[in-house]
Amino acid sequence: MAPPVGISDPLYTDPAYDPAGRRNMHKDDPTFEKRFYVNPEPSTPQMPALSGPNSIAHKIMPPKMVVKQMGRLRHDEMPSWNGIAALRNLVDDTQPEVQQDVVDAGAAEAIIATMQAWPDHAGIQVSGCGTLVKVAEVDANARKRVLEAGAIFELAAAIERLAKHSDTDGEMMGKHIVHKSNFARDCLLKVAGKKTDPRNKTHIQKALDGGVDPKLFVKLDPKAREKMEQEARANFLKLKEKEEEKQDEEEAALLAKTPWAQTMERDREVCVLFPGQGTQKKGMADKLMLKPEAKALFDKASEILGYDLAALIRDGPQDNWTRRFTRSPPSSSPRSRRSRCPRRLASKRSVARRCVRAFPLESTRRSCMPT
Repeated sequence: MAPPVGISDPLYTDPAYDPAGRRNMHKDDPTFEKRFYVNPEPSTPQMPALSGPNSIAHKIMPPKMVVKQMGRLRHDEMPSWNGIAALRNLVDDTQPEVQQDVVDAGAAEAIIATMQAWPDHAGIQVSGCGTLVKVAEVDANARKRVLEAGAIFELAAAIERLAKHSDTDGEMMGKHIVHKSNFARDCLLKVAGKKTDPRNKTHIQKALDGGVDPKLFVKLDPKAREKMEQEARANFLKLKEKEEEKQDEEEAALLAKTPWAQTMERDREVCVLFPGQGTQKKGMADKLMLKPEAKALFDKASEILGYDLAALIRDGPQDNWTRRFTRSPPSSSPRSRRSRCPRRLASKRSVARRCVRAFPLESTRRSCMPT
């Protein structure tokens, strides 16, 4: 009888020893590891959904509690806006029983009261219009309750209110152009239904008797609507451009008041100075010569002078700067008759102009000319 396999077995000690093929017995079975080795599930819990069929929003914020808080905090902007958003999450594509709880809690009445309390708040008006449509789409009884709460009158008022808040009309949201007044009109048509449907005649007639404009129950012509949106887009771009110009002016005024040492390097105004003789030192133009435009100017000067001016400035020696012959050309000072600079070298002012053209500033172009 063969001895049991132990630690001294050559199968474990000698990699080349495998007489029975035990090491490669599952080589031809690619599913072996998947069938016998189970990967552990990730330990990090996933964030539960707050909207959709699997939403747990109704457990975190029951509809009755949301409506109650909206009534208590109606004087506060953010709780009112967040309350409408919470009702939308509770009713949008959730389970039927959850949607029914939203209707029974009085969501339509709470939304209309909030819209009336904040007539000049475009965000509350837009979100209220969209959420009223979602509540009305639950079923026929829900739509009836929304209509009885006065949704048509409130949506008609929202159209007029949002026509005054056209500051963000024209902004692109994906492929669509924002037009808040037209959005409220679409919501009115969805809640009221078609005018030709006999089932809608009663509440539409009540709205007309109450002073609602009959034109609101008719769809806009697609071409007219597209023209309105394009005009809103053009106005939006003009307003945006004016705001950017105003911001640039404010930033420029702030930078003018801020000390130069406290400004960011990208906002600093660069000034090229030519102070004359006696201020030169070795390595004074190292950072300047990192730019190709400056290097080209130094190469041209070296060609005119007959010696490497860049090497002289970079490597020195410093003693050469005390000699008038070597310190005058870098200063571009042809005034002295003793200087051996060729006449082709420009004056200080022309060199300054050339440097300013070679190194234009992004925001402000300033050249400091010597006197």
